[in-house]
Amino acid sequence: MTSLIERLIYHKGLYIPRSDLEIINGPYAHTHPNLIGEGSHSYIVRAPIRVDCEKYNAALKFLKPAYRKDPKQSRALHTEWHHLSTLQHPHIPIAFGFLDGKQSAVPILAMELFHGSADQIEKLLPRISQADRLAIILDVAQALDYLNTQGILHRDVKPSNVFFSLKKRTSNRKIGRFCFSA
Repeated sequence: MTSLIERLIYHKGLYIPRSDLEIINGPYAHTHPNLIGEGSHSYIVRAPIRVDCEKYNAALKFLKPAYRKDPKQSRALHTEWHHLSTLQHPHIPIAFGFLDGKQSAVPILAMELFHGSADQIEKLLPRISQADRLAIILDVAQALDYLNTQGILHRDVKPSNVFFSLKKRTSNRKIGRFCFSA
């Protein structure tokens, strides 16, 4: 008989490494070596995943231990998955998959990984041209406009929720960390 963790690593085409799930499902998730972000109710870690046969580096968002038994927080994470999985816009992250409390001890949202956030922009300002700064603002505005046309309000717009990569030149800024209101 396989353990719960062994059964969880694959669900509906989404594969998450067992080693990451063991840490995420445990009480010491905040010690994950690839922890890249933290919200008031959740952690975000970088992890390699497979979706069907494609490999990705992804951001895995999951609830902090104190909120794991709170149905309201689980629903909020599921709502974020639902909205992201139906949205298609170049400045909104791609949602790869979701493991809810039935497939995992902890609900997990797997989504596109971006490296920098706009709250880090002060360090990068000397390298960013005025045209690129305006492009960031335009990209965020277009994403928010698209959400509005879908009847969705992003309730947590702030610099730390705007992600970007300076390596790419087009469609490289995305808004994330959604608190949705429909």
